[in-house]
Amino acid sequence: MNDIERLARRYLPFAPFAIIPLLGLYHLVDVRAGVVGGLANLVVTLFGARAAARSTGRDAVGATPVAAALLVAGGGVIWMVGPSGPPDPANLAVLTYNQAGLTLGFLLIVLGATATAAALVERSERAIAAVAASTMVLGLVAWSLGEGLGTATLWRTNYALQPETQWPEWYAALYGFRILLARTSESLMYAGEAGLAYALLRSGLLRRRSAFAMVAFALAEVPLTATLPTIPFGIPAWMALIPYYAGVSLLGTRQPNSAPEPPRARDVRGFKGTSAAT
Repeated sequence: MNDIERLARRYLPFAPFAIIPLLGLYHLVDVRAGVVGGLANLVVTLFGARAAARSTGRDAVGATPVAAALLVAGGGVIWMVGPSGPPDPANLAVLTYNQAGLTLGFLLIVLGATATAAALVERSERAIAAVAASTMVLGLVAWSLGEGLGTATLWRTNYALQPETQWPEWYAALYGFRILLARTSESLMYAGEAGLAYALLRSGLLRRRSAFAMVAFALAEVPLTATLPTIPFGIPAWMALIPYYAGVSLLGTRQPNSAPEPPRARDVRGFKGTSAAT
């Protein structure tokens, strides 16, 4: 591993904090500056993930680091596009870019969670991770339906730019349904993330303190996103934190439940009663 790869790998834990300067680029400079900055952060993040996977080897997380890389890539995409929000119906191009990018990021995270569940060795841990991944799939479906409803219908009408007091009943009902879908998706995603972190804790792939922090954060967010106002508890970028850091941890962890290597010939000679050795 050369110096550039080493620096990129060390950057991985700090990549989510890029959302702060990216907010300034998107909203204080222009969208193009935000896209360039977000793309640079994504490239460095992916390069760091590749370096981490190469240094760990093919015995990481089952037989391949792809599952962990998907979790990291999903977070990287969300850090790139998330600061361009919140959705502004007055600018449909940026709104579509934001919603499509977030959906892609969550899709990568769900794929990573599914691949992680398949890579676990113990049946009980794999079952827990599979249930968690299925819950996240349901969250992604609810998210996609809600954002699709908003992008395809709600934001394209003149009512989107009018105060709520002037909305017709059908528009208010659709908007309320979209909010319900958004809160449901967030609660499901957090519940699934808590289950995934617990499965990784049981398998020994996450440190106890990190896993407990992830589970506690996710379980706290489940009721908060379901009942309280969207901001600040329902910021979509927050939903990527647990999968992202789980992926970063997995990229540097070797699978502890792998089958042990067979003993070498020189090790067998010392055992008494082995005819082949004597």
